[in-house]
Amino acid sequence: MSRRSPSPAKEAGGLPPHRLVSLSADGDRVAALSSGRSRSGKELWIAEHWKLRDGEVLSIMVFYHNTAPLMPNASAPAQFNREASS
Repeated sequence: MSRRSPSPAKEAGGLPPHRLVSLSADGDRVAALSSGRSRSGKELWIAEHWKLRDGEVLSIMVFYHNTAPLMPNASAPAQFNREASS
């Protein structure tokens, strides 16, 4: 019986593979830009900002250009009602 290794998409939580576009580092700060496709096939851009300390990740902030491809079942963007929250 042969054993196949899992596909990259399955290893990454079922998401299609992304391509690293840019990686910049200065001291304890790292910025990365990647592109790929959502599960629905729509283009997706992701930017990450990492803070490091003593060679370990201290924090990661992730920014999506457009989150609509991540929520294919959402019919419309959520609206914030200031009056309702007072």
